[in-house]
Amino acid sequence: MDWTLIFGVLEQALTIWNSKESSKYLDKMIQLKKDWYAEYNKPLDDRSDVKLDNIELQLRILCQSFIQAPKRKNPQD
Repeated sequence: MDWTLIFGVLEQALTIWNSKESSKYLDKMIQLKKDWYAEYNKPLDDRSDVKLDNIELQLRILCQSFIQAPKRKNPQD
């Protein structure tokens, strides 16, 4: 999976989204991005696939939360 693309798309979407919640999501995404790159750029012997998997799972959950946020605001739509 191209995580650079995923990070880029999510970051752009969160930047465009004009909402109080967007800063919360953006801050979390930036932290996940930093953590992922820090772990990914370690030498192979030191890199933890478990940590990378955990970060990727958190990113998926963040994406799902972002997708669902507008639906929660307007349940009549």
